[in-house]
Amino acid sequence: MKNTGKKSLNHHHHRANIFYIAIRLLLKQPYQQLRWMKKLEKFCLIIWCMAIIVLHILYGTFLFSTLTIPTKMVIDTVDKLAEECGQNKIIILTQLNSANGKILLESYRRLYDYTENSDDDELALNLLIRQMNYSPKAKQYAVISYRKTLQYYQNGGDEKQLYYIPPNHSGSSISMTWISFPFRNDFKYLQSFNKLLSLYKSSGLIKHWFEREKMKANKFRSLMINTNKKQQYNVPRHYDYHDHKDDSVYAIIRTSSTNLQMLFQMYLTFNTISILMCIICIHEKWDNRKKNDFFHNAIIMRLNLEAKTLIVGYNNDLPYTSIMIQSLNNDRLFGIDTSVIRTIAEYFNFTIKFIDCNNIYGYRLSNGSFNGMIGLLETEQIDLGIGGVMMNYERNLVTNHLYTHLIDYVTFMTSTAKQSSINYYSLLKPFTNQVWMMILAIFFLFYMMKQIRSNLIVKYQRYFNDYHNNNIIWISLGLFFRQPYHPLRSTHLSFKIMMSFWILSVLILSTMYGVFLSSDLAIANHYIHTIQHLADECHSQNIIPLIQANTSAIKTFSMSKRKDFQMIWQKTQQISDTEEGIQMIIEQNLNGKKFSLITTRYSLQYYQCHYGKNLLYLPPLQFESSFYPFLVSIPVRKSFEHFQSFDILIFYLQSSGLVQKWLRDELSNRQSSKEMAKISKQNNQFIDDAVEQISLHQYTYEEFKLIFLLHIWCITICMAIFIIEFSLSIRIIISNLINKR
Repeated sequence: MKNTGKKSLNHHHHRANIFYIAIRLLLKQPYQQLRWMKKLEKFCLIIWCMAIIVLHILYGTFLFSTLTIPTKMVIDTVDKLAEECGQNKIIILTQLNSANGKILLESYRRLYDYTENSDDDELALNLLIRQMNYSPKAKQYAVISYRKTLQYYQNGGDEKQLYYIPPNHSGSSISMTWISFPFRNDFKYLQSFNKLLSLYKSSGLIKHWFEREKMKANKFRSLMINTNKKQQYNVPRHYDYHDHKDDSVYAIIRTSSTNLQMLFQMYLTFNTISILMCIICIHEKWDNRKKNDFFHNAIIMRLNLEAKTLIVGYNNDLPYTSIMIQSLNNDRLFGIDTSVIRTIAEYFNFTIKFIDCNNIYGYRLSNGSFNGMIGLLETEQIDLGIGGVMMNYERNLVTNHLYTHLIDYVTFMTSTAKQSSINYYSLLKPFTNQVWMMILAIFFLFYMMKQIRSNLIVKYQRYFNDYHNNNIIWISLGLFFRQPYHPLRSTHLSFKIMMSFWILSVLILSTMYGVFLSSDLAIANHYIHTIQHLADECHSQNIIPLIQANTSAIKTFSMSKRKDFQMIWQKTQQISDTEEGIQMIIEQNLNGKKFSLITTRYSLQYYQCHYGKNLLYLPPLQFESSFYPFLVSIPVRKSFEHFQSFDILIFYLQSSGLVQKWLRDELSNRQSSKEMAKISKQNNQFIDDAVEQISLHQYTYEEFKLIFLLHIWCITICMAIFIIEFSLSIRIIISNLINKR
């Protein structure tokens, strides 16, 4: 009866403190007396613990994202900028003698009244940064200029943290600017120049050049920051803004507008002008007999070749071309270029006879002629060529090229084999050095509080429990490693409050640490992601680069004067086709050599989709990982009669998005030329790959090897300490026995 009463008393105690127990579990502090509770209460608390796990993960992930992603500035529209200017908080800098000044004067008087002239955008931005560094609490600045110009200056070094450009929308744009080349009125090559510029824009070369200039600016400004950190924001002395000594600079750049009505009217105006120009252009072309005949033949009357047979040479290079001639009625035709040429054949009503060029695209021989596909076009043995053919100057001398239907980039692919070395520094990567120093400072603060309590408070409180005071550092260290301290409930109220805040801080720190460390260990670290890094590895004889023979890449690398290109070319091994290089990369762990395949990105992306990202690594698409652009077009013989009709049709196919659709289809199919004959096995493999993509990622031993090795090291150290303590205890026991005798 006595035990029953005690158990009943314990049940009453836990029911009365269930709120306290839930709070402890919420702070991830275990409660040891759960076994005395009723089954219903245990079940409720188990559900509560499961909910806490989910809440902690969500809380830590959201908090970590909130703390690591910088908060954007609140001024992101023209109205907000005008309000700040009206309150004399911001001064606008822009070039008043340009089109921007005229637009502000005519349409944005509320901004123009607070605008000062700037002769150069870069000097204005330098002044912005310098004034912000020296007078951060004074008046602020905003610079108005073209978005591309501001992005160019923002791209350099640490200035991304100092400049803020609002998102690109109607409320943040002052006006729309059309960039073009002005010509004199009697310039007779205007049409040719327009066509070439249109080709540049549609192929993506202009965008590529802009990204290249941004990368150059990033490298140059990073170099300037590293070599002369203290003087990077100095402004030339001759530049003066009326000597605003009390003014500071606002770390933003604004080009914004919320007047949708004006934007809509401007849009209608531009459309009206475009329609009028189109009518005038059509009228001029209608009066011109030659151009009238061209449009009449190319557009109004469809070209009909009446089942004429055209000879097409091909080289198999996925995803561009994969042709297997099996019989007269059972050919297997895959690839982007194959879809293009079949669509043209269906539209213009001609048949195709395919000629295999044996993966030889063609290069100039010693006698001045070409071999391979280009040689067959030069001697007019074939009419067209397909297979991811690159257009260059030498080939264009002996052949014509149709409209560029794809722009690719030459890059490299390596294996995703993980490094065998263990980097213990990864355990410190979740927090910066400043965070670790702050944690050490907190423990030092605990030590100072211990000394204060021991030397001051204890003298006036004789009943003070000195046991907890002397163990404050050990208690805080145990809570830091998520180890509970059960006598904490018998300490003073001030000590409980201090430790409660410490437990809450430790909860946040440990959650953020775990989320970052788990992500860092689970995501594979691919070390080679730039051309320069690849060149260094090739120069150190750690990697052998592979390039397909008889291609334009051979001459590009061999004739290039770039140092990184020459470092790669000196160690290059030539291969017969792309699939051979892929197999060498996959099997490199067996022969001990490491390889890197250099070819077009779309080809490498195709094989990566087929074999899996766990075997092949393709670096991100950026300027540092791309050797040069690859303009994909269809070469034709010089005397090809229907060049203009074919050229216009390919332009329509490319501009309508059909070529991009065929590219996506080829990348999603993931069919290699070696497996096309095994249709049933192919379909099963496709289903397995789809299921594998849907399944969630599972952590493996390789990803958490560092944690296991650290655990083994800690156990080894503990065993060593235990052996030392055990030997010392044995020695003390033996000495005591000897003394007793």
